[in-house]
Amino acid sequence: MRAAVVDLVIEQGTNFSETFEWLDNTGTVKDLSNYTVSIQIRTKNGELIASSTGMANISIDTTNLATGLIVVSMTAAQTKVLDFVQGSYDIEFTAPTTGVVTRLVEGLVNLSKEQTRID
Repeated sequence: MRAAVVDLVIEQGTNFSETFEWLDNTGTVKDLSNYTVSIQIRTKNGELIASSTGMANISIDTTNLATGLIVVSMTAAQTKVLDFVQGSYDIEFTAPTTGVVTRLVEGLVNLSKEQTRID
C-alpha cells in the first residue's frame, strides 16, 4: 500500500488537530490495536521540528486505534514556538508481532505565522 499524501497547515499559536483513518483496499477499517504509531515533522534540510517520540511535542490519541482512527494534535503553546516556513511529515505504524513498518500518510506542512500576540 502506498502512503496517502495529505498536506497540512499548522496555524502558529493555535491548537492543532488532524484525524486520519486507515482503511484497507476493500474500504474496511484497519484494526491498529497494539501498533506503535509515530510522526515526525522535518525541514527540507532534515532538521527535526516536532515528533511524537523524543521531543514529545506532538500528541497521538491512541484510544480509537481499533477503529482505525489516529488523531495527532499540538497545543497552542506548542505551535506558538514553531519557527519554520515549510517542512514535511509522515506517520508510520509498526506491527506488534512482525515489526513491519508501514507509512500511512505523508505530505508537506506549512506554518501559518501568527500575527496577533498577547504579551
